[in-house]
Amino acid sequence: MRTDFKKLVVTVASHLFRLVRIPIKWYWKKFNIKTYGVRILIIYQNKFVLVRHWYNSLWVMPGGGIKKYETPEQAAVREIREELGFDVKQLDYELGVYSNTKEGKNDTVYCFVVKLEERPTVSKRFNLEVSDIIWADMDNPPNGTSGATLKRIHEHLTCDTGTQIRPWS
Repeated sequence: MRTDFKKLVVTVASHLFRLVRIPIKWYWKKFNIKTYGVRILIIYQNKFVLVRHWYNSLWVMPGGGIKKYETPEQAAVREIREELGFDVKQLDYELGVYSNTKEGKNDTVYCFVVKLEERPTVSKRFNLEVSDIIWADMDNPPNGTSGATLKRIHEHLTCDTGTQIRPWS
């Protein structure tokens, strides 16, 4: 019964989201909105965490927006706790800083790498944002993994890090 209720909530919310998304994108573009966010590549052995949000069918790295008085590092730690339900002591390194204008806004995305010594239990509690969480094989990401996520994995595997701002997609 609880799963049926969650599916109903997700279905209704996703339809509402699609309706309001059009004027929101217009607003972002018209007023040149700037946003800042984080993504985190969380690795344990040769596996990494992917999430799927209810409003998008693609697998992506966990992450989200940076709040007003928050550093990118603080936002990354918070997003891990909020989306996956566990805490990390430290971020290993910054993979890069990226620019994304795909949605009509000027989005700056900080991407961090966290290498774990033990595999944590991810908490799949009732979360209206995240609909699914998986540990994926680094050498064989699942179908439906976003192109930007695949690029970040490649950059990590080839040690292609840089300080300049690069395109997200």
